[in-house]
Amino acid sequence: MAATPAFAAQESGNAGAEVINPISVTAANDISFGTFVANTASVGYVTIEPENIRSQCSVASCTGLFSPSTFNVTGEPGQAVNVSHIGDSLNPVTFQLTDGTNIITFGLILHTPVLTLDAAGAGSFNIGARLRIPANTPAGNYSGNYWVQVEYQ
Repeated sequence: MAATPAFAAQESGNAGAEVINPISVTAANDISFGTFVANTASVGYVTIEPENIRSQCSVASCTGLFSPSTFNVTGEPGQAVNVSHIGDSLNPVTFQLTDGTNIITFGLILHTPVLTLDAAGAGSFNIGARLRIPANTPAGNYSGNYWVQVEYQ
């Protein structure tokens, strides 16, 4: 006798999920361009590299302490995270420093776009910047904000 074909069949499947620690980023210190004197006849630049080097000072003079910004990241141990900021070399975005109505602009520099968190789930990275100082920029204390983002790969 021949078996009759089945009109329905069932099989079980497996499902899985992995939950990892949330990622967070906090600023440990801010970018500081130091103290400088603006040129009287031309635009000048001050560049602070992420490696804590003032690689450019094309203004009348640069003095004082300078530093890149440092950010601390926490998350899942051993995971890689992407580090980014608004704008890149192909699509630069400038941010503003202001002193009342006076404005100077800067763009961010990032040399480490991927960071692997250590066994404790921690890591850090630096952001540098290039400041554009127009001729005859008025003296003052200029300040402003910028944003960085970290996300799991």
